Amino acid sequence: AREVSAATGQSGDAQTDLARIDRELARSDLPAAERAELQSQRAVRLADLRTAAGTRSGARASIVTAPVSFTYATGRGSGFTNQLRDSGDTALGSAAATLGGAVWLLALLGPPLLGLIVLALLWRRFGRPLWARLLAATDRPAPPPRDPA
Repeated sequence: AREVSAATGQSGDAQTDLARIDRELARSDLPAAERAELQSQRAVRLADLRTAAGTRSGARASIVTAPVSFTYATGRGSGFTNQLRDSGDTALGSAAATLGGAVWLLALLGPPLLGLIVLALLWRRFGRPLWARLLAATDRPAPPPRDPA
């Protein structure tokens, strides 16, 4: 497809140049040397057009001869038994997706939650009694405020 579009672009450029060259060659006051140069450019552009046309046709031929294969498959058909089998397949697929999602969620959130549970148990076992002792040690009555006068 890229080859076809590139060849089309080249032929468009060549046709534009050919139109310009033909307009120049139609002038009667053109010197012989310039006329010869324009005719040489015209021959080159015509060769470019033929090359682009050959490239386009070759690209089209390669597209036409590209191997393509089709595989047709049908369902189980109609009927109660086949519909029941299809429903069972759908249920199994759904259960597998649900279980996979649950395992993924457990793998994602399990380690941080386990760490929080361990911290909570350690706090309950050691932190709370230590905190109570620290508060009891610092829980002295405050001295009465002094009178500034």
